[in-house]
Amino acid sequence: MPEIQVQQRLAQPVLFLRRTVRPHEMQAALAACLPAVFAHCQSHWLALMGAPFTRYVEHGADHFLIEAGMPVRVAEPMGEVLAGTLPGGEVAVAVHAGPYDTLGQTHAALRDWAVAHGRSHGAAWESYLTDPTASPDPADWRTEVCLPLAS
Repeated sequence: MPEIQVQQRLAQPVLFLRRTVRPHEMQAALAACLPAVFAHCQSHWLALMGAPFTRYVEHGADHFLIEAGMPVRVAEPMGEVLAGTLPGGEVAVAVHAGPYDTLGQTHAALRDWAVAHGRSHGAAWESYLTDPTASPDPADWRTEVCLPLAS
């Protein structure tokens, strides 16, 4: 089980693409969305403020509604690229080590921790700390998983 820390975070402006995907479509959706948002940021000279992320807005038995994008200094949406905010306040955080197909275990650990501590929470997000093209071995990948806690 990963170490879980509670951190105080400031709200973070973001740009993203929103998609509804089935679990088996997630990799292809992220491979399309993240470069598109990055290209939007580059073409508009927008300062990036961290690692690419995916927020899980809602999930059903066979789908996820995701927002995949980039944290930015100033969010300037255009067309399909939307602006939003990763929430500030208390956030339960764990760093997942290893391949993306086991990220669900870290998400579950955070949700279980919240329940055990009597905390309600919002939509979780992941920040991809390791670039898989620079570090192709999934054992080396690190992903920060965040669960915003209700006050």
